[in-house]
Amino acid sequence: MWCLCNIASGFKGLVWGLIDNMALPTLKTLLFAQDTSQQVLELVIWCYGNIAGETAEVRDDNVLGQGVVGPIIEALRKSENGSSFMRNTTWCLASFLKGNPPPHIKHSGPIVKALVDTLLVTDTELILSDILGGLSIFS
Repeated sequence: MWCLCNIASGFKGLVWGLIDNMALPTLKTLLFAQDTSQQVLELVIWCYGNIAGETAEVRDDNVLGQGVVGPIIEALRKSENGSSFMRNTTWCLASFLKGNPPPHIKHSGPIVKALVDTLLVTDTELILSDILGGLSIFS
């Protein structure tokens, strides 16, 4: 999983290699599985954030359009306040708000709500920074 995460954050075009080689169905399976460990789930979510950063088209068609927002928000709600898991999940959701054109309201609405909810319960500077950065880019 760590390798996929690093590939997705690499040079432009590497994300297309992941898409073309069917990495996204594996990520989705792990995201939706009830028995995925928190360590693996954190890397899956991080990988989705990296993939969504490729282009707005990749974000919309290959990430948001695949129904991953709900499970990622649920994972955020269950995360321990201030944990690396919370930070990576808020970063991922904030990353989903980036890009032009912005994501459709059916995706961005729940993301904004989850980020605002998290903003109200955490005092961890890095998490707050990710949340506010995502919201400011989106607004």
